[in-house]
Amino acid sequence: MAKVSIKKLPINTILLEVFKKSVTPVLEEETETYAAEIAEKLKRKIRNNEFDFSAKYNRDYLVRKLKKQDKVVQKGESLESLENKHVPLYDTGQYERSIGVERRGNMWVVGVVNDRVHEGREAGESVPMLLIARTMEFGSPERNIPARPHWRPVLTEVRKEHDLIARKWTKRMNQEANKTFKKYLNSFDKNDFEYTWRTNK
Repeated sequence: MAKVSIKKLPINTILLEVFKKSVTPVLEEETETYAAEIAEKLKRKIRNNEFDFSAKYNRDYLVRKLKKQDKVVQKGESLESLENKHVPLYDTGQYERSIGVERRGNMWVVGVVNDRVHEGREAGESVPMLLIARTMEFGSPERNIPARPHWRPVLTEVRKEHDLIARKWTKRMNQEANKTFKKYLNSFDKNDFEYTWRTNK
């Protein structure tokens, strides 16, 4: 049996370099891109009111909210028409704009940026966006605020895509690793290789 090694570098060192120069960058790039896609998907669904919230609203509430969204409300307009105009998670757009992607260590995290606050209508009035996100997602019975889940439905969609995304990443990482490894091999000549023969007994 023949064992082949390279004089310049141990094979495990070469493999580590291949991993660092091909696999790691691809993984970082793909995860950042995917996190940004998740954030944008959530923001688009909020803007377009693509969530089917079961909670209904009374006329006074809808009129007040629509005025905050700078939408025209006609005198005597039907409740159904008001409901169609209303975008529950998009009064001023501040909440939607607070959703983004942050790097934490070696991970990319989709969420509400920690230091963002919602600036109220009154001077000096502000509420942490994280509190708003939790209240919107799970509701607040004591304040008569119904749950409007939007993070969980998007995450459910993301989980369904997991296998497809994993295959895509694996394919690209394999391609980049092969290219990088071939570059290493092409940088050597035949005198750089050592052949050790061992006879099986």
